[in-house]
Amino acid sequence: MSSQVLVISGLPASGKTTLAEALTTQLHLPLVTRDGFKSVLFEYLPDLSPEGAGPVSFGLMWDVAELNMQAGTDFILETHFYRPQSENILSAMATKHGAQLTQIYCHAPLTELSRRHAMRVASGQRPGIDRPFDYAKLSPQACWEPLALVDVPLLRLDTTDGDMLATALKWLRELH
Repeated sequence: MSSQVLVISGLPASGKTTLAEALTTQLHLPLVTRDGFKSVLFEYLPDLSPEGAGPVSFGLMWDVAELNMQAGTDFILETHFYRPQSENILSAMATKHGAQLTQIYCHAPLTELSRRHAMRVASGQRPGIDRPFDYAKLSPQACWEPLALVDVPLLRLDTTDGDMLATALKWLRELH
């Protein structure tokens, strides 16, 4: 039995988590998200630096994703991926376990991303995760574009344009 993995990618504040959580509820699929692991790390290791939590949370996310693929579990995988490392890891895992990938790339105008991110930082709800930064200083390896996954269905979703959940669900139904 092979996994169906819905990969949700995009820049910070592009609507990835909002969409992933809504799809998890609608599709009854587990959600594997790096920010979830970061939250646990900061809860149990309060002295851990945000810079230290990043690589550890990626490692945990990849391990859990591979366990799900190995078990043949369908799931949603969501984070702000880095190219080409994330593409290489994800493609190798999918090939190894016969998993089928589908990708939704969330995007919005840079002014909207900046506004959303500033609101998150100001809320203080996710300390260590939502920290101030300048989008202009994000690495070229950031998810400025969808992950380059070969032969993987892709939906580019502008999260400022209408009902993103309805659009994503319609697209997913048309695929299957």
